[in-house]
Amino acid sequence: MIAILAGIIIFPTLFSTLQLSPEQFKQEFEVSLGLMFQVFPIIISQMPGGYIFGILFFALLLIAALTSTISMLEVPTAYLVDERKWSRNKASIVICIMAFFMGVPSALSAGGSKFLTDLNVMINLDFVFGNILLAFGGLMICLFLAYVWKIRNALEEISHGNSRFWLKPVWVFNVSILAPIAVIILLIFIRTFTG
Repeated sequence: MIAILAGIIIFPTLFSTLQLSPEQFKQEFEVSLGLMFQVFPIIISQMPGGYIFGILFFALLLIAALTSTISMLEVPTAYLVDERKWSRNKASIVICIMAFFMGVPSALSAGGSKFLTDLNVMINLDFVFGNILLAFGGLMICLFLAYVWKIRNALEEISHGNSRFWLKPVWVFNVSILAPIAVIILLIFIRTFTG
């Protein structure tokens, strides 16, 4: 709900502040990267007290990025600790170093390297991972949970932490039917939505 409300607030503000139509906006800015680092600073600079709100906005963005990074690094770290019997420190350091070097091409593609900038590495990776693989991963999780691990096992696991799970019928319908269909439709039409 917060993301939907943010979209309802941000996009009308964006187009009225910049006096651009959606088509002009797509031509002027890189849609994925430009919104955060090109457009928001323009909007924030035109607000009363924009300097303070800008600092707060980007500080909160930094915190959001760090917390997301920690949760993403936990999965491979837990695998190395549980399955390979590595120490937690060693696993965390190795995964962080690997993630750093895997991120270097993206960082350099914003002007740091002409070759990587010409290849649009950041934009292409954002499209592949942010649009296709994220949706595909969600689809695989739903299918695994509903049809491999089975709903009854998932509900049993949920009941350990929440014995009064009153949304059970809605959750079962969403995970086993609605979410997979919605993601498949999204994957079929993803080029139309992002193009």
